[in-house]
Amino acid sequence: MASWSYARSYLVDDLKALHAAGCDVKVIIGDQNEANLISHAKAQLPAARRRIMAKIHDKVLLFSGAYAGGQHKYLWTGSHNYTGNALRNNDEALL
Repeated sequence: MASWSYARSYLVDDLKALHAAGCDVKVIIGDQNEANLISHAKAQLPAARRRIMAKIHDKVLLFSGAYAGGQHKYLWTGSHNYTGNALRNNDEALL
């Protein structure tokens, strides 16, 4: 995800919980994000499960597994970032 804000740092906690439950979680975070969010991700997610990369602008969530009563593969993309404004104020697209 290109842009996360600390206001949505709970998503890191949710990903940590999914990893602890046995899910194969991998996270790529852009280094342009708030330092406190990056520190939180480093503290919560094992190094093998997270990557901090320079200058990404991707907005992608890939999912493969049990959901809605069956095994599925999903890709979500669009203009939506993981920020408070994207969630509550902006006119974002998520497909």
